[in-house]
Amino acid sequence: MLRSRELALKIAEVLDKKGATDITILEVDHLTSITDYFVIVTASNSRQVDAIIDEIEEKLREDA
Repeated sequence: MLRSRELALKIAEVLDKKGATDITILEVDHLTSITDYFVIVTASNSRQVDAIIDEIEEKLREDA
């Protein structure tokens, strides 16, 4: 299983390949116990958001 930093970086890579913009990874482990990182992006429309979600889910299943 991927460590949280590796996972955030992999997600950012997938997002970039799918055309997302303004990709930002925020380290928040010192602020909350819920998660270590937030990955925030901009997508141009809801279709792109759906495609990004599908791709992330597929890539994470492959690594599981």
